[in-house]
Amino acid sequence: MPESVSSVFQAKVRAWQYWNVDGLPNITLGVALLLQGVADLWDHRHPHSILPIFMVVFSIAICMDQIFSRKIVGWLKARITYPRTGYASPPRTLYTDPAMLSANEQKQQRKTKWVLIFLVFFLVLSTYFSVIYEHWYFAFTAFLGAGLMWFFARKTKLPWYLPLPLLFCGLLLTVLPTDRRDTQALGILGVGVQLLFMGGIALARYLREHPAQA
Repeated sequence: MPESVSSVFQAKVRAWQYWNVDGLPNITLGVALLLQGVADLWDHRHPHSILPIFMVVFSIAICMDQIFSRKIVGWLKARITYPRTGYASPPRTLYTDPAMLSANEQKQQRKTKWVLIFLVFFLVLSTYFSVIYEHWYFAFTAFLGAGLMWFFARKTKLPWYLPLPLLFCGLLLTVLPTDRRDTQALGILGVGVQLLFMGGIALARYLREHPAQA
């Protein structure tokens, strides 16, 4: 198979990697989750306030933009990323016609599909366990996520302190006497802070490796 044909899938993979390398997608999604978490905490203590409604609307708007148009991240990239390394539009999907792929790339694409199926199954199962076990489930998930992230950081030579926000979130959920709503809110906040932390580290590294041209 000609190299120009078999490289279609790899080109899409590189486009996705380029889109995420500066950390801005993680930062944007982290802000959305922070808004949601703070809205839940605020509404729990001020049930008649309209502030949580606006925060949730903004959070949903950011998430929808991330899924469908990515204009918010694109606006940020136009001012931070593109002046340094150039413009590249991410593909809508990594799926490529198998006839255009090598045998190894077809295997890689099948693995990607199974990962997505597993994520859907995991989200459904997590929702069930979060309702049944509440407090301890969120704490356990935070510790497990921190451990997996630390293992991944070691393998990819990322900073050892990368999973600290999730670890701290797990400690808070273990120590604090929270009810169901506070537990869920802290869990959302923990994930949001973790995404912001990851995005901030990636952005700092990107700016260091790609200084602005004079």
